[in-house]
Amino acid sequence: MQMERAHDIASGYTASQAARFLGVGRHEVARLVRNGTLHAQKTDSGELVVDPNSVHAHEALFPFKGRPWSPQTAWAALLALGGDDVSWLEYHKRRRLFLKLKDIGAEELVWLARNRMDARGYLVSPSFEDDVREALVATGMASSFVVGLGLAPTTPVLDGYSIGRTAEEFEHDFFLVEDTSGPCIVRYAKDLPASLEDMTEMPEPVVAADLAMSVDARERRCGLGYLEGLLDGMR
Repeated sequence: MQMERAHDIASGYTASQAARFLGVGRHEVARLVRNGTLHAQKTDSGELVVDPNSVHAHEALFPFKGRPWSPQTAWAALLALGGDDVSWLEYHKRRRLFLKLKDIGAEELVWLARNRMDARGYLVSPSFEDDVREALVATGMASSFVVGLGLAPTTPVLDGYSIGRTAEEFEHDFFLVEDTSGPCIVRYAKDLPASLEDMTEMPEPVVAADLAMSVDARERRCGLGYLEGLLDGMR
């Protein structure tokens, strides 16, 4: 269950609010928290506080049903869209994946590939910002690729994948304070392919997929548009 340290209730949704927003019951919200789809905290009084970003991201993808891809398949899908070699994926899985990529749109792709990582928001001391930035493989609005998509961050952005550190280790090493509305986003990859471990920025399809999960409408639109173009090339 994705439980985090308590913070001000004003920065998150109650379970009832999240349920009403998603049009589901409180039991379904609890299930989504348990499987990591929604991120949540508990206050000192035991009240559940649900991360608004994860609620909005889930709502945007809500029309699609079914199980997400395994992390391994999700990474293979995004890398294959960029033309990378994914022969490390078993042949029958790779064949099935390529057939699927010819038959889906960008929104369904993002839905199916969502299990590749867990994202957490943090508050960062200004004295550690450069160290955190250096420790991350940039993605989303922190990637230089976004300029080519017509996106330009007005302030420096901290958004990237932690390589070689667990959430607990990353938080300890950089004295991070977990906060769902924090300006720093750290993504903890599941089954990250070895080819990505030494990069300074994620490949363009990964950046686009991360943008497509943003609650910012323009970021999401640009990410989806780029992925749709790559999918068209697969057909």
